[in-house]
Amino acid sequence: MVFAAEENCQRYVSDLRELKNAFGIKLYVYCLTINHVHLLVALGKSVAGLGQLIKVLAARATRYRKKLEGRTGTLWESRYKSSLVQTANYLLACCRYIELNPVRACMVADAVDYPWSSYNARVGHAVNGV
Repeated sequence: MVFAAEENCQRYVSDLRELKNAFGIKLYVYCLTINHVHLLVALGKSVAGLGQLIKVLAARATRYRKKLEGRTGTLWESRYKSSLVQTANYLLACCRYIELNPVRACMVADAVDYPWSSYNARVGHAVNGV
């Protein structure tokens, strides 16, 4: 499990908040689940910014968990996957898909009940906004 405890989520969101700006990435929506992350972003001036962001986020999360739990090895199974969003309709569909992920996974009954996504901040109930 990548996000085994609330502290893991808090740390990842804190790192995401810091690093998105450092790499010139605009974050539209996000969702952390037990074993993966969804990010919907807009690239800045450098296309390489996305790869750098993901690399540093993954490295920080791995180092944090290794230190906390005395574990070895990697925290992530494979390379991240990315898809290009080219239309407004697809952008909206992606936002819905990401923020409703915990509902579809039966983690919560309503997206508002899940603290580790952008949903609450986007609808004006800032909890863990990035």
